Amino acid sequence: MASYGILLSLLYLYQLCTSLVAAQTVDNHYADNDLYALGQLWAEWSQSTPDGQHNLAGWNGAVKTYPPCAQTSPWRGVFCNAKPKSEWGRDVWDFEIVGLTLRDASIVGKLPPAIGNLTNLVTLILTDNPELTGPLPEELGYLLSLFDIDLHGNGFTGPIPKFFYQSFGFLQSLDLSGNQLTGQLPENNSISYRTLQTMNMSYNLFSGEIPPDLLIYLGNLVSADFSSNRFTGGLPLLVYPNKTKILDLDFSNNLINGSLPTMSGHRTIRFFNASENLLSGELDSALLSNISTLTTLDLSRNQFTGTIPDLSTLEKLEYLDLSYNNFTPEPFPTWANNFRSLRKLMLKGVSFTGSVPSSIVAGFENLQTLGLDDNNMTGTLDINRLLAVPNRSRSLKLISLTNNKISNVAYSDYVYNLNIKFNLSGNPYCDLAGKSDNDLRRCVCHQQCFYTEEVENSKKIIITVIAVTLPTSLLFCYIAYGIFFCKSRRERRKLICEANQKFAEYEVKPTIYTYSEVRTITNDFHPDVKLGQGHYGAVYKGTFPNGTQVAVKQLFTKSQQSLDVFLNEIVLVAAVKHRNLVKLKGCCIRKDQRLLVHDYVELGDLEQVLFEHKRNINLSWPIRRNICLGVAHGIHYLHSLAQPRIIHRDIKASNILLDKNLEPKIADFGLALLFPDDQSHVMTIHIAGTRGYLAPEYATLGQLSEKVDVYSFGVLLFEIISGRRNIDMKLPEEKVYLLEWAWKLLDENNVTELLDPTLNLQIDEEMELQRFLNIAFLCVHSSADRRPNMSRVVAMLQGDMDLEILELTRLRDESRLNNRFDALVPYSSSSCDLASGNSYRNSAVFVSSTPSGSRDGLLSTASRTIQMSDTEWIR
Repeated sequence: MASYGILLSLLYLYQLCTSLVAAQTVDNHYADNDLYALGQLWAEWSQSTPDGQHNLAGWNGAVKTYPPCAQTSPWRGVFCNAKPKSEWGRDVWDFEIVGLTLRDASIVGKLPPAIGNLTNLVTLILTDNPELTGPLPEELGYLLSLFDIDLHGNGFTGPIPKFFYQSFGFLQSLDLSGNQLTGQLPENNSISYRTLQTMNMSYNLFSGEIPPDLLIYLGNLVSADFSSNRFTGGLPLLVYPNKTKILDLDFSNNLINGSLPTMSGHRTIRFFNASENLLSGELDSALLSNISTLTTLDLSRNQFTGTIPDLSTLEKLEYLDLSYNNFTPEPFPTWANNFRSLRKLMLKGVSFTGSVPSSIVAGFENLQTLGLDDNNMTGTLDINRLLAVPNRSRSLKLISLTNNKISNVAYSDYVYNLNIKFNLSGNPYCDLAGKSDNDLRRCVCHQQCFYTEEVENSKKIIITVIAVTLPTSLLFCYIAYGIFFCKSRRERRKLICEANQKFAEYEVKPTIYTYSEVRTITNDFHPDVKLGQGHYGAVYKGTFPNGTQVAVKQLFTKSQQSLDVFLNEIVLVAAVKHRNLVKLKGCCIRKDQRLLVHDYVELGDLEQVLFEHKRNINLSWPIRRNICLGVAHGIHYLHSLAQPRIIHRDIKASNILLDKNLEPKIADFGLALLFPDDQSHVMTIHIAGTRGYLAPEYATLGQLSEKVDVYSFGVLLFEIISGRRNIDMKLPEEKVYLLEWAWKLLDENNVTELLDPTLNLQIDEEMELQRFLNIAFLCVHSSADRRPNMSRVVAMLQGDMDLEILELTRLRDESRLNNRFDALVPYSSSSCDLASGNSYRNSAVFVSSTPSGSRDGLLSTASRTIQMSDTEWIR
C-alpha cells in the first residue's frame, strides 16, 4: 500500500508539472489572409530579386513554418502588432501585419493583387525599387486602415485605379513620385482623403487639369507636389478664408496655362513654385500682397508680360526667381533694393536694359546670389563703386551677368582680393578679338582670379626651394619607400578607412572585396575575359564560385587624385538605383589598384552593337526607340531624383550598355559630378568628357550644368537615328561631322538623308522618328538655356506633346556656328571653313501631330517651311 501511495503521489506531481508547463506555453497565431498575402509577395519577388538573402532577408515561402515576426528570423520590412489573450490556460498571441517597409531592396517584379489581403496594414512603404513595375493593383483599395503610402522611386505604370482615391479615410501621407503613372486626377467628390496632409505626385506622366478647388477640398493638406508631369488647364484656387493649411506647393514643369490666381492674404504658405509652365498675362503685385509667411517664390520660365511687379512687401521672402518671362524692357528696378531677407534673386532673361547701377547691391542685407544673365545691360561694370556701397550685403558671393552687352569693367585692386565672384562670360568685354588678356578679364570672364606677377615670383621661389632641398628630399623619399614597403598592410587599412569615411559621408555601403578575390574571379585579369578598354580603365568579366557573373573595371591611374576619382565613382553609382543605370556590387582598393565590381551586362555597349555590328543584332526602330527612351529616363533620374543631383558629363554610345533584353543601362560614372540643388550651373577649369559630345558652353567656358548632358544626349540621338558615329574621318568631307552635316541637311530641307539606310520603317514609325529627330535638334542648341530639360525630353520622346503645337526653341545663326565649330573641335580647318560664306536661317523646331499619308511625308515637319518676316519656322 505504501508503494501504491507513493505511485499516486508521483502521478499527481507529474500532472501538476505538465499543467504548469502548459500554462507557460505561448502560441503565435497569424490571420490566414496575412500569411496568404506575404506568400504571394514572396512568390512574385523571390525569383528575380537579386541577393535575396539580404534584400528579402528572412522571407520564405513556408510562411507557417517561418512566420514573419518570429524573433529568431524576422522578415525584413514586415512589422506586426501582437495582441495577447488566454485560451484554456494557454497564452495566445494574435499577430497582425500592420507595416510593410522595403526601401532600396532591389525588388524585381510586380505588386500582386494579394497585397489587398493585408487588411490591417497601416504603413505601406516600397521605395527606390526601380524594377518594381506594372500597374498599381485595384486591391490596394481594400487597405482601409492605411495612414502612410510611400511608393516613390519605383517603375509603376498605367493609371491609378479609380477606387484608390475613395478608400483611405485615415490616410495622412501619399507619395507616388518618381514612377511612370498616367491618367488624370479625379473630381473632388471622388476623393476621400479628408485627413491627407502631404501629397507628392511629382515626376510621373499625369495629365489633364488639376481640380480647381482641390486644395480647398483637401483642407488639411500641408504639402502638395505636382511637379514634372503634363498637367494642363489653370492653377487651382490658392486662397479661401480659413479653408487651407497649405505650406508648400509645387506645380513646376507642367503645361499649366492661364493667369496666376490670387494668393493675397494667404496665411500659411511659405513655398510656391510654378516655374516652367505656360502661365501668361500681367503679373500684378496685388496677387501676391499681404503674404507674411512666403519664403520661396519661383515663377520663372513662363509667359508673363508687362512690367516686373514690386514684390518687396513680401518681407520674409528669401528666394525669388522671375527669370525668362516676357516682361517689358526696363532698367533694373529700384524697388528690388527694399528686400531685407532675400538671399537669392534670379532675374535672368527679363529684358533689363541700361547700365549696371551701383545701387544694384544696395539694401540687400542678406543677399548671397544675384543672377542677371541673358539681359541687355550695357556700358561699364564699375566693381569699385559696387564694393563701396555702404549698405550692401556682406554675405554676397556671386553676381552673374553672363550674356549681356557689358563692354568694360573697372576695378583697381588685385583680383585675388575680390570676395565676390563676378561672371561676365558672353559679354563683349570677354571677347578677346583685338584685346589683350589680363588678370581682371580672366577673373570675371573665366573665374581664374589669380595675380600673374605673383604667380611668376612664386614659381621662382619654388624652384629655389627645390634646388636647396633636393638632396634631403631624395634621402627622405628613400627612407619613406622602405617604411611603405614594410607597412603595406597598414597602408591598405588607411585606404579602406579613407574609403569608409567617404562612404559614411554619403550614406552608401558598397561591398569591399579583397584583391585576391577579384584576381580569382577574373583568372588573374586574363586577356580572354577582357571585355573592353576606355580612357580611364579596362573592364574584365568575372565569375564568382556560385556562378554569378560580374564586370570588373580596373582604373589606370595610380595617383592620389585617382583615389578621389575612384571614391567619387563609387559614391555616385552606389547611391543611385534605376533600371537604366548600371548597378554597383562593390569595390577593391589595394596600393595602386582601383577596381569596381558591377553587374555584368550581357550584350556589351551600344557603340559595339550600333557601329561595329559585333553582336550581329538587327537594331530595328522599335529597339532604337526603347534605347533612346531608356537612356533619357536614366539621365532624368540623375538630374531630378538622385539626391544630390548628378551630372554624368560623359554620355556617349560606349557608355550605354545593353542587357540581354536590349534594355540600356548608363555606365562609367568616373566623370560624374555631384551638383548642388541650389545652383543652376558651376564653373570648372578642368574640362572632362569626349570630343564630339561636349556642349559648347562647357568646352569653351567650362560652364557646367544639367544641359551639358542634354547636349550629349542629343548627339547620341543623332547617332542612333543615323547609325553612324558623330565624327567619322572615313566619310566624305561634308559628312565627317554628323552635327555639321545635320544642320546642312536641315538648311537644304533634306534631313531624311540622315536616316540609317538599314531601317525599314512603317508609317507610324516614320512619324515617331520624325519627332525624335526634331528633339535631337533641340537638345544640341548652342545656348544651354534654350535646351529642354530631361523631364521635357522624356515627355516629348514618349509622344505626350503630339497634340500640342509647341515652339520649342529658336535656332539662331550663332547657334548653328557654335554647334559646328565649338563643340565638334575639328582637326583641321579644311573641313569647316569659317569663311565659306554659308548662311544659316533663324529657325524653330515644332513637334507636330500632322499625319503623314505616305513615305514621302517622312519628316515633313522638318522639310516644309513658311516664310515669316526674317524668320523661317520649321513645320
